[in-house]
Amino acid sequence: MKITNLDTVVVDFYRTNLIFVRLTTDEGLTGIAEATLEGQEQAVLGAVAVLAEAVRGKDPTRITQTIYEVNRDAYWRGGPVSMTALSALEMAMWDVSARALGVPVHRMLGGQVRDRVRAYANGWFSGATTPADFAEAAIQTVAQGFRGLKWDPFEAADLTLEPRDLRRMLEPVAAVREAVGDDIELFIEGHGRFDVPTAIRVARGIEQFQPVFFEEPCPPDSIDALIEVRSKSPVPIAAGERWMGRNTFIPALARKAVDYVQPDATHAGGLLEMSFISTLAAAHYVPFAPHNPSGPLSTAATLQARRNPAEFPIPGNHGDRRALAKWNLHRAPPTDCGGRHPDPPGRGTGHRTGLRRDCRTPLHAASHADLQ
Repeated sequence: MKITNLDTVVVDFYRTNLIFVRLTTDEGLTGIAEATLEGQEQAVLGAVAVLAEAVRGKDPTRITQTIYEVNRDAYWRGGPVSMTALSALEMAMWDVSARALGVPVHRMLGGQVRDRVRAYANGWFSGATTPADFAEAAIQTVAQGFRGLKWDPFEAADLTLEPRDLRRMLEPVAAVREAVGDDIELFIEGHGRFDVPTAIRVARGIEQFQPVFFEEPCPPDSIDALIEVRSKSPVPIAAGERWMGRNTFIPALARKAVDYVQPDATHAGGLLEMSFISTLAAAHYVPFAPHNPSGPLSTAATLQARRNPAEFPIPGNHGDRRALAKWNLHRAPPTDCGGRHPDPPGRGTGHRTGLRRDCRTPLHAASHADLQ
């Protein structure tokens, strides 16, 4: 079996553009993965086009060799654009390889250790502006079965916060905690907004709400900053969604920079790299909490990786699905009434997504402001 083509489909989705990557073979099998990178779509499309030329004619089942050679032969490598394209190639190769064998990907990664994976809700707060709005949205989401809620309450904060602004931003958090009670898990997102002293102050401010973790409290490019924040934070610190591959996770874990690691399969290098990072985290007894704010193919692939590490069953993201419903793309994976993803049936990564020519949509402009 040989790779004959690697092409892309772009779909307008909520606050970003989903990029789907389709790998086709000379035997008629197709593997599909996701290369969504908000604000960098045109660059990713170019990177995938370069990879298409590099892998044409290669055996899609020789995943490790192909990824190694593509990395080796790229003088300029790494970074979010290249790694997102490379991750999509790797996951599409897993998808087509597992389909060729008639098995789900997790069977090739050592087999599953659970048939349900906990999922926390994200995107549940769309349209909420007041503390009462957030409280009502939280109640409705919990009623759907979710036992965890994540969001960024910090609006357009940039490095620092006035005390009065922090108090105002924490009012919705207080309202949500009061509305859902103490048994629902809260996850507070920082999106790398704060400098070190502000991040520490924010961490102390949210302690009263007992969050599971404070995610990415400061920009992701300084391990030293995270170490300083964690050393003075009364709540656990999570990071890793913007770390590309193992080379940042190794020193972060060795130097105890985080309490939870959050690699994103769509950017960190794919499923094998996720497996390596999960093993590394387990060796340090640090919970492994994969990040996934993207579309259905990233969700499906992440679930395949999440079915293997036995040590730390941690919730994962659950994004807004309205735009996908419009295109009839999101047919898997489902979420059951207990706020968990059941074992997706079928081969490959378990998706049943058909990419039609009429599902292509123009790129729309997106920015970091869309994360508010």
